[in-house]
Amino acid sequence: GLNSRFRLDRDSLALRHIETDGRIGTSHNYIYVGHIWSEQLDEAFLGQDINETAGGIRIQLTERLSFNFDAIYNNTYNQFQRHSGRLYYKHPCYFLSLGCHRDYAIRDDYTGNTTFQFRFGLDY
Repeated sequence: GLNSRFRLDRDSLALRHIETDGRIGTSHNYIYVGHIWSEQLDEAFLGQDINETAGGIRIQLTERLSFNFDAIYNNTYNQFQRHSGRLYYKHPCYFLSLGCHRDYAIRDDYTGNTTFQFRFGLDY
């Protein structure tokens, strides 16, 4: 499917924000691509409009095991903003996942890093 949403300035009707994304496949196996552009009106972020392209895949490896990967590319700075990958196991009673997330963002008080995640949960 294809989705899009947008926001207009209430006074001038100028376009201020638009998000568009599309997905091909089933709920178990798919590829998606999206884009977001947003004009920053907050004085703290002026000149730092958002212009990013996102994409990802999900592959069902077995009945209970799947793999996800996604990335966000910052079109303004011509570099990746983030990569993430996760292996997910779903049992009727519990789930667990192993993931890796690499954030490349650099802001005034923040520098991205790499994190590894293990999650376990009970389903009932």
